[in-house]
Amino acid sequence: MKEKERPSSSGVEKVEKIADKKNTQMPKNQDINKMSVADTLKARQEREKELAERRIALAEAKQETENTAKKREQELDKRIDAFEKEREQRLEKMRAEKDKKEHAESHEKRRNEEKENKKRTPGIGGWIASVVSLSVAVLALGSIVTVGYFDLNNAQSSIMNGYQSAVYEFSEHVENLDSSLSKARVATGSYEQQKLLTKIILATELASQSLEKFPADFTAAQQLAAQLNDMNKQAWTLLYKQLNGKTFTSEDDATVEKLFNQVERMRQGMPALMEQTKTLKLKEMLKTDGKFAMGLLGLTEAEMAPGGAVDMLDYSDSFVSKMPKISESEATEKAMQYFSDYNIDTMHLTGKTEEGAPSYTFEMTDRDGRAYYCAITEQGGLLSMFSSYDAATPRQYAEEECIAIAKNFLEKCGYNNMEAIWTSETGNELNVRFAYMQDNVAIYADTIDVKVCNNRGLATGLIAKTFIKNHKSRTLGKATLSQKTVEKNARKKLQLHGTRLALLPQDGAEILTYEIRGDYGDRSYVVFVDADAGKMIEIYNVAITDRGRVLI
Repeated sequence: MKEKERPSSSGVEKVEKIADKKNTQMPKNQDINKMSVADTLKARQEREKELAERRIALAEAKQETENTAKKREQELDKRIDAFEKEREQRLEKMRAEKDKKEHAESHEKRRNEEKENKKRTPGIGGWIASVVSLSVAVLALGSIVTVGYFDLNNAQSSIMNGYQSAVYEFSEHVENLDSSLSKARVATGSYEQQKLLTKIILATELASQSLEKFPADFTAAQQLAAQLNDMNKQAWTLLYKQLNGKTFTSEDDATVEKLFNQVERMRQGMPALMEQTKTLKLKEMLKTDGKFAMGLLGLTEAEMAPGGAVDMLDYSDSFVSKMPKISESEATEKAMQYFSDYNIDTMHLTGKTEEGAPSYTFEMTDRDGRAYYCAITEQGGLLSMFSSYDAATPRQYAEEECIAIAKNFLEKCGYNNMEAIWTSETGNELNVRFAYMQDNVAIYADTIDVKVCNNRGLATGLIAKTFIKNHKSRTLGKATLSQKTVEKNARKKLQLHGTRLALLPQDGAEILTYEIRGDYGDRSYVVFVDADAGKMIEIYNVAITDRGRVLI
């Protein structure tokens, strides 16, 4: 076969040219500190222009690869159809010739029997020739189809290798981003902070470029790219502040901590994602609801409800820090107690994590081979994290039943006085966010997320980090405005579905609010109004995404 020619206007060539241009024009990291603010802005504009060109070129290159593979597959389908048609025609012709020969042989046999009482079998050679001819035709067709199969298989392997390379490339940028942010958390000098912020900006841009090589119609990739873009903007804001001679405030430190937590989530999810690129086939890889897409979605940090990502307290002030420590064997007993309904077959203590509340980590499997992972806090023996995976299956339990299952699981794990404040369904799982209730007030800083399989009727995941870090007894005070007054004002715009008191984290403090849920037109909203001043603090639009309902 002839070697395939590379397109003359290949997007790959554009990418290479842009990369060369970027390498020659981009200032070195060590020179950024010497640049003026104007120069920095100009450099950023140039980088953004180059990044846009590179994204266009990458999109063209990816489109060329996909078009080439699609064209090859279409050509192979046409060739197979043509060969099948030719094969049928040949077989039909052979059948006709065979019938003709058999008729002639029958006639000749009768003549010979009349002359001599001697049996002969004429036409054997012709029959053998027909069989041989048919065999040769079938073999020829098989060889041609086999060549076409390997041609398509090579194209699929090439595309799959491209996706695999993109995942590994993205993982490398995430590792670099994680390293820089972990250093930025403790950096104090202006020079060191500027250097690290520059690395963070570059790493977010490179990670975004890697995502552009992922399957184009993945909503998860788009969400992850949007998150990286937001991180890039926040890093630029902090860098401008440093370049103007300003020092970091506690809010800036909190921003760095938030960025670190987001990237740490990505880093922890990358090993499983890379493993999937080794085991999945291209068709499975491209499924928007498949394992790879769901794994990619797990790297993002979309909040189901406000308050979940807020760290109001230091761990040293939390209620867990005052609880007695437990040993490894005691932690194992706790894990067995929490998962007594899961038919656990094997359980292994895999180590200990010091992030947040120090915890023992376990890996478990049940009798059906399902894998479970969990973390038990060293102090208090609380279940701080739990995850597992179930293939999509038909729904067996309604939403209210799943909420009750989640609440019972929380109580079994020692989390009481929790009430569901938000639900969102994804696939065969219902995600339920619970808030701690104190004096009939929902404490939005003390939240726990629970996933429930609506087929098996069991909790399949839990995240209690926010609750463990923030929970304490609070002095709430009383609302100046009555609920009746707030609802009367809200009805001027909204068709109400419910109102309750909520303690909402806001700008490093907690404010007593009324949480109002309602509709206006074809949209649903969640609004928080100050229970004293009556002013609107937050308003959220309820959006339906591939992750279920989210607030934006």
